[in-house]
Amino acid sequence: MRFSRVSTPISAPWFRSCELSSLEYRCSEIVLKVTDEIGGKWVLTFAELQATKVTTEECAGEILEILPEGGGAVYASETSDWLSFLGKGQIDFLSRSRHFVVPCYDEVVEIVAWEFQVTVGD
Repeated sequence: MRFSRVSTPISAPWFRSCELSSLEYRCSEIVLKVTDEIGGKWVLTFAELQATKVTTEECAGEILEILPEGGGAVYASETSDWLSFLGKGQIDFLSRSRHFVVPCYDEVVEIVAWEFQVTVGD
């Protein structure tokens, strides 16, 4: 299972750089609001949501151990164990899905969705 860092404008020099301020489900998407290392406010919207998991940072060691070093706000994989468990390769709509990881200071949010976008928050 390999994850790669996804390029975003969010300042995150280490995996606990962002503070999660809210998480909201909206129909087939999930919206995270985070504050980055330098105080920037960001909204991450993940569309065509299939699954989500939120774990305390202290209990998320397994996923954190396989993320690339050097920081980042969002990581992604197209071949994770979770995607396989959900049925990627057998269920058609999962063919476009990616496993995203958003590590925050106290929580680690994992999301299976088709895509995401980052916008400036308020």
